[in-house]
Amino acid sequence: MTPERHKAIEAILASPQNEAAGRRWGQRFEQQLQQRLQAFADSGQARKLYVAGQLGGIVSAPASVDAGMQPAQARAWLQAAVDARPRDALVARFEIDGCAGMGLRCDPAGALAFLLRQEPDNAEVQLRAVLDARRRGDRAAVERHWQDAASATRFQGGAALLGPALLEAYAGLDWPLPDARFSHILEQLRGHGLDLDLRAAALMEAQQVWASQGFEPGLLLQEMHGCRGEPAGSARWDECASVAALLAEDSSNLLVPMVGLKTLIELTAGMPEQEPWQQRLRRIQWLQQAAATETLGELMSAAMYAWVETMLRDGELAALRQQLARHGKAAEPPADWAPGDGPMLDAGGGVQITLPAGS
Repeated sequence: MTPERHKAIEAILASPQNEAAGRRWGQRFEQQLQQRLQAFADSGQARKLYVAGQLGGIVSAPASVDAGMQPAQARAWLQAAVDARPRDALVARFEIDGCAGMGLRCDPAGALAFLLRQEPDNAEVQLRAVLDARRRGDRAAVERHWQDAASATRFQGGAALLGPALLEAYAGLDWPLPDARFSHILEQLRGHGLDLDLRAAALMEAQQVWASQGFEPGLLLQEMHGCRGEPAGSARWDECASVAALLAEDSSNLLVPMVGLKTLIELTAGMPEQEPWQQRLRRIQWLQQAAATETLGELMSAAMYAWVETMLRDGELAALRQQLARHGKAAEPPADWAPGDGPMLDAGGGVQITLPAGS
């Protein structure tokens, strides 16, 4: 988008009358969403109560309220989700990760015990137990849960559960039609190359919730860091490779498979097995960088709505592949491409993204 177009769009959006028209549409939409969230809460189901509490906190919170300080109704729904029985796997993860920080009554130990009973074959749960045992100084439990993680059959975190649950809150909503003033604004924006999709703007709230949840990647990195330097062929090397391979298969977000692949690359240094892991990591890095060039130009568009919807439903890797396919780009990197090739693009807020060469 040229600087001239950008300035023209800013001028349209900055008009007090236009701001008021956009705000009116937003209020009408949020009224409908609040009705849906109330219906979710009235169901008494733990997961629906949790979604109502998370989305309700964003929808009803003034801009000055910190994300951790949910408005009263949303906090009440979150507390009800934590208290609901039978426990829910998604809510149990929240109870372990973020419940106490919101001033709620929670039982992280009970939630972890529930997950261990429900998902003993899930390395994500076993690694949670490893971290919990480390905090308690229980070395025997650390080793026991590490062994269980190494013999697990999958790694599945809360993101795979949360995304579809958030989408359900928006499914079938009767999106309010823009009034005459707002329709005129949308037409003006289209004339300057910004085809605003109101659904994309609304779905940003769900994306915000999704992005703030999940297993802290830093904790994964910390745990897998202990695998460095393990001699090939040792029992610990085999265990590290098994856990890392499960992480590498996770498709819900970029960070988890990258942790797994980087661990596998370190473990197989100097071995023929290293090359396939390097190529898989290179493909993920290509997805990340190549898709960024397209995503930044589609903010609040129909394409952005499709991207967020796919991410919530199928995971971040699937959304990135879809994004590249939409623009006719290959999911495989060019033979001469290397991570970090290309100029740095300022994405705002001090965040910089390395763009592929030739973009």
